[in-house]
Amino acid sequence: MRRFEAIEHAIANKWGSDPAVGVCRVILEYAVSKPAEESVMLTFGDFKKLAGADYEQEELQRAIAILVSRYHALEMRLVFIDDDEGPIYLEPDEQQDFIDTGKLTHPHRGVVVEGGENRTFPYYVAKPQTLLEEVAA
Repeated sequence: MRRFEAIEHAIANKWGSDPAVGVCRVILEYAVSKPAEESVMLTFGDFKKLAGADYEQEELQRAIAILVSRYHALEMRLVFIDDDEGPIYLEPDEQQDFIDTGKLTHPHRGVVVEGGENRTFPYYVAKPQTLLEEVAA
């Protein structure tokens, strides 16, 4: 059994008929449909497109939370939208500092960004190669 299939079964067993189960399945199936050697970047907008009109925002958020925190099928990361440089993807230590302090230190300038919390957004990364690994059933 592959890791994503084990995750799908575990989610279905734990959350049963919760609509978030269907969203989780759609997200996992999408991630493993991509080339295994590449990471898949997903935004909340991508999740909405994948799930379609059948799911509410609350169900999408619950599915993301399940896949990030419970099963580590997705990794949450942050991107800072700089007025001059455009999107700057935060490194893990920069991201953790922002989460811990609530203040964003500009990755290239080293100064605290005024209102940085309003220009920092989450995105999620799935790694198809990891999700396709064989695991014990």
